Amino acid sequence: MTTPASLAQSFPHGIAGLLASNTTADSVRFNQKCLSATASIINEATLSSGAPITQLTVDDISNQISTSTNTLFLCCYESPAAMTKMADNFAIESHRVHVVSSTTHDVHYGNRLMTSLTNQVGLDPNRSNYAVYSMVHTMGIDANWKTSNIQGRQIDHSPIKLAPPANGDFGFKSAVSFIKKNELFYLQFNAISLKYSSNNWGDNSLIYTVNGEAKITDTNGNEVDVVCHHSLFPIGVG
Repeated sequence: MTTPASLAQSFPHGIAGLLASNTTADSVRFNQKCLSATASIINEATLSSGAPITQLTVDDISNQISTSTNTLFLCCYESPAAMTKMADNFAIESHRVHVVSSTTHDVHYGNRLMTSLTNQVGLDPNRSNYAVYSMVHTMGIDANWKTSNIQGRQIDHSPIKLAPPANGDFGFKSAVSFIKKNELFYLQFNAISLKYSSNNWGDNSLIYTVNGEAKITDTNGNEVDVVCHHSLFPIGVG
């Protein structure tokens, strides 16, 4: 049987990974989005007798494998790297701000950005909940061209158009703008995680501004994350 002691013996220099928290008696949901069709399973037979590594099919929508979870094993799979990092809120350089929202399982339509901003992996196969844009009514900036938290001067937008999710109960929305650091342009994301409950997303059509990360309570009473991130790499020269 695979145990922490046997893993330590097999990998004396340690293992970099995450303990899967979403498990049932017959399935494991991954903490990160799996990009491959299969995942490699390393268990006691692999470690003790050199048995072939098992390949299990990954459900692209639910991001999980079907297998018994009454033993300890390692799941190895390909996942996308983060594309943003937490940052302080900068003065914006753009004269227009866009608001995008998504709940999708598809990495081409918002899933990768969602995971990078909220550490949640979208599970929704509903195509109408791919990258969805909302019209900005008020820019909401202060005298220093930073997005504002002053009541009545925040970024407000038309109601998000996300339908009830077909799978999962979470998503995100974010204002996207340009900022400048060291004469280079980056994208700034003022984002809020969304949770579906009481037959709605609990969203009040406002964007909140923080340095790094904070918590707010949505209109359904759920505690959700508010973050400010910048793109990892510059997108232009200022």
